[in-house]
Amino acid sequence: MQNVSSIADYYHKLNALRKQFDAMIELPKYVCNDSESFKKHNQLMKLIEFLMGLDDSYMQIRSFILSREFLPDVRYAYTIISSEESHRVASGSISDTNIQSKVIVNGKIVDSEANQHMTNSDKELDNVYDISHLKIKVTHSNGTEAFISNIRNLKLLNGLVQCDVLVIPEYYATLISVHKLAKDNKIFVIFDETRYYFLNQDLNLKKVLGIGNQCGELYYFNNEGIDINVCNYSLISCLTQHDWHCRLGHPADPVLNILKDNIGIENKSQTEFCETYQRAKQTREPFRLSDHNSSKLGDLIHLDL
Repeated sequence: MQNVSSIADYYHKLNALRKQFDAMIELPKYVCNDSESFKKHNQLMKLIEFLMGLDDSYMQIRSFILSREFLPDVRYAYTIISSEESHRVASGSISDTNIQSKVIVNGKIVDSEANQHMTNSDKELDNVYDISHLKIKVTHSNGTEAFISNIRNLKLLNGLVQCDVLVIPEYYATLISVHKLAKDNKIFVIFDETRYYFLNQDLNLKKVLGIGNQCGELYYFNNEGIDINVCNYSLISCLTQHDWHCRLGHPADPVLNILKDNIGIENKSQTEFCETYQRAKQTREPFRLSDHNSSKLGDLIHLDL
């Protein structure tokens, strides 16, 4: 049960309980056609559990979600209700001191839980949900209010996805939460004085997924893309076929022909002589010519050890 706690606290506690339950109970793995039905049923039970545990103050929006023709998943329902909670806090309809402290501190608006993920356009969005009929508002730090028209995921570069983005056409900026982006995509974020980098968690790959520049007191994300592998390919093109032949352990030419597209060598035969390769092909030294002759059977017995 929510018990007057914030929606975020209630949602995360419920997720923690589900993970503990999944660790204790091992469900059967379906490989037939019923697997999809079982998955949908499991998602439905999670949604019902989340909605039924809400306080009575959210009865109206809970009834609206359950009355839809296609029921959403739990995360989508959480986003809608969290936005409704933010609007109530901003309008003063919620009197909980813990939630109010996030919004107003010494007369300054600090956080209404809508500043982590919002944009003014629905372009590059995946699986957009239209919630304009819900009339959910967010409050800007200057006191103005704006309606949320859509909600879903924002696709960035190199597979980066910002989840649960609020589309607010009346605003003129796109805000990205670094913490939320790193948590959803499991990446590292590195800042310096002028730039920041999104890196893959596998540091051995040294792959930069995104980059941004510092301007004023803000960091702007470069959404036009960067070519990470240009330097690597230019280095590969400087190596000859003989260099790759030596680096890969002196393989035969047919082996290099198979790898030519991956390592960037031209399709031509080996022109330079490789002494190591020729010596490796020899299995033994040849025998000397024998000067011994025999006229009868058994005169000469030769044993090759």
